[in-house]
Amino acid sequence: MRIEQGSEGMKIVVVYGAPMSGKTTYVRNAMTEYDLVFDYDALTHAMTSTKYQQHNDKHIH
Repeated sequence: MRIEQGSEGMKIVVVYGAPMSGKTTYVRNAMTEYDLVFDYDALTHAMTSTKYQQHNDKHIH
């Protein structure tokens, strides 16, 4: 197995909680320039007409 330089410290952090509980605010304040953030709300907003952070089950399969 080949390990790229710097990957030894790589970790995955999952942030979850109730709607409007501050998850997005927490991530924005805690992330660094090297973090990769997967934001389900932003992705859904980009692919549908759903407003940001407003889920619509007809767009989720």
